[in-house]
Amino acid sequence: MPGPIYLKTADDALVFGNDALELRFDKSTGSWLGLTDRRSGREVVRNPERRPTLTVVSGGREVTTSVLRNEDAPPLADEARHPANQCLEHVLVRGGDGDTLALTRRAGPWLVREEWYLHPQTDIVRWSVTVTWDAEDTERLRHVIWSIPALAVGPAAQTTYEAPGLPGAPHRPLGNIPSGFWMKVGDAPTGCPGLVGLCNRQTGQVALVWPYSTTEATIGDIYREGNGIRIEQRILLADELARGEGVSGGAQYIRANAGGWDAALRDFHAWYATVGLTVPRDRPAWTETASLYELHIGKTVVALGPYEPLPEMHDLLALLPYIKSLGFDTIQIMPHQFFPSYSVHDYYDISTHYGDEATLREVIKTAHSMDMKVILDLVIHGCNDKVVAHKTYERGEHQYPEWFERWMKVAADRNPYLDSHPEWFMLDEEGEIRAVYTWAFDHLNDSYQRYLIDVLRYYLVDLGADGFRVDAPTWNFFPNWKRDLPYRAGDCYYGWAQLFARARPALKPHKPDAMFYGEGTGPLYVRDFDIRYDYDQQWLYPALLDVVDPKGYTWSGQWAGQEKGRYLTAQQLAEWLHERRLAHPPGSVLAHHIDSHDSYWPLGQFRREAFGPDAWRPAFAMCALIDGCIMHYIGGEKGNEDFTRRVMQLRRQLPEVACGTCDYLAVRPDNDMVFAPLRSDGVLHTVPVMNFGKEAMRVRLSLPVDAMALAAGPYRILDVLNDRLLPGPGGQGWSKGDLANIELDLPAFGVAVLVLRPE
Repeated sequence: MPGPIYLKTADDALVFGNDALELRFDKSTGSWLGLTDRRSGREVVRNPERRPTLTVVSGGREVTTSVLRNEDAPPLADEARHPANQCLEHVLVRGGDGDTLALTRRAGPWLVREEWYLHPQTDIVRWSVTVTWDAEDTERLRHVIWSIPALAVGPAAQTTYEAPGLPGAPHRPLGNIPSGFWMKVGDAPTGCPGLVGLCNRQTGQVALVWPYSTTEATIGDIYREGNGIRIEQRILLADELARGEGVSGGAQYIRANAGGWDAALRDFHAWYATVGLTVPRDRPAWTETASLYELHIGKTVVALGPYEPLPEMHDLLALLPYIKSLGFDTIQIMPHQFFPSYSVHDYYDISTHYGDEATLREVIKTAHSMDMKVILDLVIHGCNDKVVAHKTYERGEHQYPEWFERWMKVAADRNPYLDSHPEWFMLDEEGEIRAVYTWAFDHLNDSYQRYLIDVLRYYLVDLGADGFRVDAPTWNFFPNWKRDLPYRAGDCYYGWAQLFARARPALKPHKPDAMFYGEGTGPLYVRDFDIRYDYDQQWLYPALLDVVDPKGYTWSGQWAGQEKGRYLTAQQLAEWLHERRLAHPPGSVLAHHIDSHDSYWPLGQFRREAFGPDAWRPAFAMCALIDGCIMHYIGGEKGNEDFTRRVMQLRRQLPEVACGTCDYLAVRPDNDMVFAPLRSDGVLHTVPVMNFGKEAMRVRLSLPVDAMALAAGPYRILDVLNDRLLPGPGGQGWSKGDLANIELDLPAFGVAVLVLRPE
């Protein structure tokens, strides 16, 4: 076990470590020089050129566009970059459970205090920073860049690049990724876990890096260099500061050991509990397996023509039996199209926001009588009027200009919230209300939080809604430069998280089984949301399937480090899903989808059109038959209604599929285009089998019979989707040993659902 922590000097370096890790710093500048895994002797971080490892970015001005959201901080112009190049002081701060090396450094007009924390009995080091303005007047801090000059675990030929939950095949050989290649890691921890690492496949040496904060985002850039990678973490600490004022945050974690990648990832999965990030204890059981049917009232504006499956709310009332027959148990009602769509007109004007209020109440009442739920799609990023619609239209940057032409005709001249609640809105550097395509709400504002909680209580109690899908919580991804706020300007990046940390406990007493569904993929959502989106999964479909529609496809199938001409295999899909699960907190629930309004709108294209109706089937079956929820956009099932009904019926009727475990890797197909997860409840077992290949095949499946704790047999295997019995060897039942060698014929893009039962 790692032992006592020490600090010493060696030549021109400060050396800080325990029995597991040793860090070295330039005594003069404070720059990070290296990190050594003491147990293996491997130096995993090196900085032989003594590059600056911390840069403060300040001043300049923001360049805001109408398409900025969810992905990156506002681009800057004329900003100043100040590398930390002088170490003023170093202090070892002894603590009750670990010790901290504090380095005070000069970065131009900024004072920077870096804190490197080690616990005696871990191989993880935590870094955080305080940045203080040390000059006259005031200055705007934009962000801080923390750099790892060179992360390596051995020769590139022995190393794999690991980024679980991010686009890309697992365990990519580092040597196959060209030198200089750039890979972006999105906003963490709300867009993704942010975990990246390297693994030496011969020695088991691993090195992992990840950020975690509930108050500020980190955006990572990975550069392929030498035998490893260079990492730059942009930490969005932002505020306007006077002399002597500072901001703190930016926690980053580094781990190194020689225990192999699988053990490191499982440890990371368990690590979330140590920082208190766990799923809600009051999560209603129904939200863990809900089947959501997404729809809207009115005519949406899409690139290749309008889409209006439900002109009026009474059309939805008439459609409820059809939705029920498909096997969906939850109606997700989007905002009315084309106005106000994903913007706020007036939260209490139900008829404008969703459709005729009286009929909506009847829809909810009727759905409940049919044992179905109804959730409302909630917009929190901002409100609309003619002025903001015109501003968006004039900029000409939005992909739906016709939307804003129409909004200018029907929206209010000036939204009443601007006058009744001016404190709700975020301001830019010039003191003007911020806007993407709506006037931006400040989610941290106390008055807005109280008002929205009252609105949600009204929707739950008075209307009878069963919960909410919260649209684009991170859409307003920029600071609020309003003066004299009781919080930092940059805290607004994650204002939504504080909003729902307050809203959930306030609303649960009024409706304990209400669903909170967040349109986000990162781990931070699990704290206050029952389920989340699977946007991180959408790259898989074009990586597995050929695009056959001449219109092309909305999202590219390319991924970081992809070799030209190589696509993903179904077995890589299984590995990716397995590792994505481990990169998030235990108990996380995702809503899987093949079609959503976001995938349909850009090209007016369903996935059955993009990939063909046959190829759509294994993708839909995967979403329905793995663990978690499924979401589906109205109309995506056309031409495959019977298939949809049967798959959804099996999802509901088979106990092991409805609520059992899902092991993506337990079953081993002998064809790499077959995906076959094992669904179990401890007694009952089912294997959904999906052929993502475009050729018919005979596939052999090997079940983990010992791990399944099966009796000797005999067993019966029934393909319940296709109503066929699979005869065992010699035409008899299947013994336990036989189950390690099941052969099955599958057509191109074929799906089977193999139910295993004792005879």
